[in-house]
Amino acid sequence: MTAVRTIAAIALMSAPLISTTALAATSWSQPAGSSTTINYSGGQNQNGLFGDPNVSSNTFLFTPSGFSAQDNQTTTDVASTLISAKSGYNLSSFSAGLVGDYSVLDNSQPPSFKTNAIFLSGASVSAVGSLTLTNTVTHAVLTQSFNFGGFTNEDGVFNDTVHINLPAGWKSAQVDLSAGLTATASDGSTAFIQLKNASIGADTAQVAAVPLPPALLAAIPGALVAFGAARRMRRA
Repeated sequence: MTAVRTIAAIALMSAPLISTTALAATSWSQPAGSSTTINYSGGQNQNGLFGDPNVSSNTFLFTPSGFSAQDNQTTTDVASTLISAKSGYNLSSFSAGLVGDYSVLDNSQPPSFKTNAIFLSGASVSAVGSLTLTNTVTHAVLTQSFNFGGFTNEDGVFNDTVHINLPAGWKSAQVDLSAGLTATASDGSTAFIQLKNASIGADTAQVAAVPLPPALLAAIPGALVAFGAARRMRRA
């Protein structure tokens, strides 16, 4: 029994410890504004890692400078904003993208590959993310996860985009873009992964004008004639 406990203790001591980075929520330098056919408000990052977006043509482009994980670290962040379509428009769809790079070094040990992460004998990296939309009126929630495929090299680039089509009638939505990076290293190995670019894009559609009922259309000429006659009688 003592030998078993000793082996278990050694295994626990040799396992790498993963630290999670948690920072304070940070509002964007311009948390509210407007673009081509949308207005936005409440822009913020849960942990301040995405940075401030450049907003143009209904697109929010982030270029984070410190969103990374290295050697037994996990970092996460959520970029959030409330987006509303301007008068005469409805929201029709959203898209989002995440792009980054990574590297691992494990004293020339041969790698073994698994889905969504590269594993050497003592090093690995992985990335996750999702786009979540919440209708502010009905509270309906739509979400789509990123799939970065296999991290099949000792260094490389990861990227993916997601797209969500909205049901008819969405006027405003709470938009949350999340990303998480993990780097694991032990036994003299090193691992590093970083997010370089992220984006959120909103598409809108014009609201179709509601046609007048045929009976009302037919009544309009008669009403105009009666109105003209009444004016002539008052002048007489």
